[in-house]
Amino acid sequence: MLAGIVLLPALARWAIAPYEFAESVPVGTARDLLKVPFATRIVIGDSRVEFGTPVGPTLFMGYGGATFPEIERLTKLSCRLSRAQVTLALGVNDALPRKRDLTASYASLDRIIAACGAERLRLALVWPIEPDVKPSGDWYDLAAIGAINQAMIERAAEKGIALIPAPAITGHTLDGVHFTPAASARYMAILGAAH
Repeated sequence: MLAGIVLLPALARWAIAPYEFAESVPVGTARDLLKVPFATRIVIGDSRVEFGTPVGPTLFMGYGGATFPEIERLTKLSCRLSRAQVTLALGVNDALPRKRDLTASYASLDRIIAACGAERLRLALVWPIEPDVKPSGDWYDLAAIGAINQAMIERAAEKGIALIPAPAITGHTLDGVHFTPAASARYMAILGAAH
């Protein structure tokens, strides 16, 4: 028992590497990892998930600024610990110029698909940003978001992965990227639904 208490924080730190985290993130990750084996649905995402209000029995794990490469280990570990449906809600941060490495993002996505299996994986296309909304809307590369969505569409079609489309909406963010309460509630309900 004591060994587990000591090892769980280390496992949590390893699972989210190379994600740059505040000290509270490994604690929350450790708590979530304890829930993973009992979850029937898991959603792993970025700040849009982190700041949303969880709905239903779904386990939501979100990390502000997270990219596919930064969440790869956590997703693969979650798929090993559970037979739950796993939804990935990532990609917007992969389009930040300072983080953009689409080759690395696609490679991580492919490894996640291989580890989790197409039959229980869902990919959520990147919901729109609002480039004209300050302060964050113009931080993102729209062409990169389009390329990331296209890569997910192609993998979903090729491997039979369930795909969650991105709606054509406007007026749904507070700062260009993070959702209004109404848009967030809609997003979380869609991500948390069974397929």
